Amino acid sequence: MMRVASTLVLVVMLLANTACHDKNGRETKTNAQAAINSFPSNQGLPPLDSSRFTVIPYDLERDKHRLSKVKGASLTAQEIVFTEYLLNVCVSKHNLEQRIKLQKMRETHPKITLKESDFIINLPNYKRQLVAFYNGKGEKKVWVNCFCKPLNGTEWRRKVVEVDDGGNCYFNTVVDLRRMKCLGLSINSVA
Repeated sequence: MMRVASTLVLVVMLLANTACHDKNGRETKTNAQAAINSFPSNQGLPPLDSSRFTVIPYDLERDKHRLSKVKGASLTAQEIVFTEYLLNVCVSKHNLEQRIKLQKMRETHPKITLKESDFIINLPNYKRQLVAFYNGKGEKKVWVNCFCKPLNGTEWRRKVVEVDDGGNCYFNTVVDLRRMKCLGLSINSVA
């Protein structure tokens, strides 16, 4: 798994450094889309499991508190694969940071029992909801909502899952398809 994460980080870094800039160093929308279109789908990860994700259309009324001044967009199959790869990279980076933090906490407070599962995200255990949109500059992004405990059977395929608290069982991020990166990782707090 660590080898896969390392490969993903390397591929994404190479794509981000070469595919998003023209010869003068300016970002280009065309090159970013070309990178997505040519992104290899055989990087050692299992194929996408459609039972683990759904694409939900942007809805102004529902999404106005989290996505303002945007317009709904659709996703190609390659953009979904690319979103998943970038999510894996983002979560791998988060987990590395959390393991370092956990180790320091264990050294500082040896009498307190701390479970790694409370700190890291085991992404294969999560379902994902993808909401694609264009921002005010016309850049395509994907809000990715992840959760490990789906509510109400298959309703998660049609309705955005929103909960208070829940810890690292619930988190979300925005994947920037133009810049090829995650824009932060927002993890629910614990009650």
